[in-house]
Amino acid sequence: MGSITDARANYILDGIEDLGCVAGVNSIEGLEGMVSSTTPQFRSLVAELAAEIGRVYGFENTVDFVEGEEPDAAAFQIELSGFLDEAECPYLVLRSPDSLSTIEHRVLLIEFLLSETAAARMNNVIGSSSGQAAAMETDARPPELLAAVSSTLKLQARDSSQFVSAVKKVVERACEQVGATYISPPLLKEPLGAEQMDKLGSICEALAQEYSVRRQMLLKRLDVTVQSFKWSEKGKSQLDKMEAVYRPKRQLLSPTVSFSPYDVLFAPRDLTFVMKTSNSSVRANTQSSLNKVTIGHVPDRGGRPDETRYVDMPRFRQRTAGNPQPQRAGRGGGQRGDGNRRGGGGGGG
Repeated sequence: MGSITDARANYILDGIEDLGCVAGVNSIEGLEGMVSSTTPQFRSLVAELAAEIGRVYGFENTVDFVEGEEPDAAAFQIELSGFLDEAECPYLVLRSPDSLSTIEHRVLLIEFLLSETAAARMNNVIGSSSGQAAAMETDARPPELLAAVSSTLKLQARDSSQFVSAVKKVVERACEQVGATYISPPLLKEPLGAEQMDKLGSICEALAQEYSVRRQMLLKRLDVTVQSFKWSEKGKSQLDKMEAVYRPKRQLLSPTVSFSPYDVLFAPRDLTFVMKTSNSSVRANTQSSLNKVTIGHVPDRGGRPDETRYVDMPRFRQRTAGNPQPQRAGRGGGQRGDGNRRGGGGGGG
């Protein structure tokens, strides 16, 4: 997709769909056309997201959408710069007078507005009254990620406001127990530019493909290993029990891996610390009875290249007339062959 990676394009399309924007973009090709320039569709999406963010936070600056193919670009840029300043946008390149001059800048602007809109909705849910929360309730099935969070934290929230409030309480309670220094500061100290984000997206996409192949290989080895257990006589009689135990756990193992540039942006600084496996804090969780088994004396099997004995092989020598080579006996024994040769000689004489 031009200079935009598929990972970034899919992130934007998912964000537009999840937020219910009226941009009308549902394909990578459509997104490419929208950000090719400051198209009316692009300006409409920016104005829609900026309006919702400003309404939640009470911003004074707004971004108005003007119909037409060639609107006043300077006025739109001034309004956008004022809005981004008030929103404390961390991407300084988007506050510059020529922030919309490249595709990379326009894509970065949409990504920022999508993330800020999602955060504004969450903050609005947390601070909303019971009447506002009831209006945001939905009967739709929660996304897979939210369902996993609810299952892990054992939450019983029925709507979005209860879910966010429950998660907030769990996090605050956990932070009080572990202390303020438990969560490491972010790994990146400076914000990334548009070009750096694009390169980071390409790296994440390549890593996702690489580790998906590795995971598929490991899963195939797992399936083959479990299948080999079924070949024994005892395994043949326990096939149903083995499937009942193995299949539910196997279905939870996804064959694909996904990475996002935001995994890097949210990475804690302690990821750079290399901890040895022999460290006492690590060994506290890895010790078992098997580690305490002492293997007795075993015979030396050799195999060291520097101790290999040199064997002197016989050298090649050229055949000479005075050094005849021994004759190989024919089929049936040497005497029979010699007799035939002698008989033939006598008949000739």
